Amino acid sequence: MANSQTNQRQAFRDHPGVEVLIAGFGGGVGRIRAMAILRHCGSVREFDRASIRERSKIPGIGPALARQWDEKKELPFTRKE
Repeated sequence: MANSQTNQRQAFRDHPGVEVLIAGFGGGVGRIRAMAILRHCGSVREFDRASIRERSKIPGIGPALARQWDEKKELPFTRKE
């Protein structure tokens, strides 16, 4: 069991989305919070699509950081409307 958890942590640590999230927030989110986001949402795209309320439920991400994502993100798949 412990080995399985270690493998999961390693997979998220090496996930390319970690760097995308860190850069997208422009500060305020480091590797640990980025990994928590990916564990909760599964991908950067799903995090991006989530509402501020949904993002705020992620451990370590409150309303201010959830809003900050919308203000600072610059991702290639973000819709401009």
